[in-house]
Amino acid sequence: MTRTGRRGFLAFLGTSALASRVRAAQAKRPTAMSEWTPRQFQEWSDTLRRAAPDQASRSAAEVLALVERCSRIEDGSGVSQKEHCLQTATRALRDGADEELVVAALLHDAGKIYDGMNHGAIAAEILRPHVSRETYEVVRNHTTFEARFYGAHIPPYEPPDRSCVAPVYACIDPAAYRNMERESWYPLAMRFTGEWDQRSFDPGYDTLPLAYFEPMVRRIFGRRSFALAAPLDQRPR
Repeated sequence: MTRTGRRGFLAFLGTSALASRVRAAQAKRPTAMSEWTPRQFQEWSDTLRRAAPDQASRSAAEVLALVERCSRIEDGSGVSQKEHCLQTATRALRDGADEELVVAALLHDAGKIYDGMNHGAIAAEILRPHVSRETYEVVRNHTTFEARFYGAHIPPYEPPDRSCVAPVYACIDPAAYRNMERESWYPLAMRFTGEWDQRSFDPGYDTLPLAYFEPMVRRIFGRRSFALAAPLDQRPR
């Protein structure tokens, strides 16, 4: 074997030995979370925190894309679901709502892309890490408040499969919203549905485009994202 050949062979052996050590170390690394070492938990936590800004950016982009996809939904109301979302947000903005509420109005019906019956809860959960409890509850329960306008005109519906997990927020009882009168967010829900949501089926309305709301969406989804709560015994008193 030539000198060059020996060097190459030795280098190969060294690389193989290193690869073997790496595989051995990986094999010893616990893969079940219940068996993780403190170092693994620290690495995981640090990685999540470093990734938080990118996650916020992705979330905002996905929300904007979700509203855009609502243009596919035509439900006989006179406008597409995208137009309805944009119009609701535009009315909220022009009525003096804060940025958080405007973004909530933009997203409130976008959950219909996934499920019409439970769309309010879907949108509320998307918003949840980024908004107040009041805003979250308004979006989650908005169909119950909307039912005061349409409930008397919709016949009772019995789902063929009763195995679905309650609650499902498709409400057709026009008086059900009164059960929430003691909630702190009740007046806001009345305003949200009465002044913005139920009025936003006008094809002639001067609705702002989605691009107008993009900076708001990015600001709202860029805050309070992935807020980790400290253990109770480590929180300031």
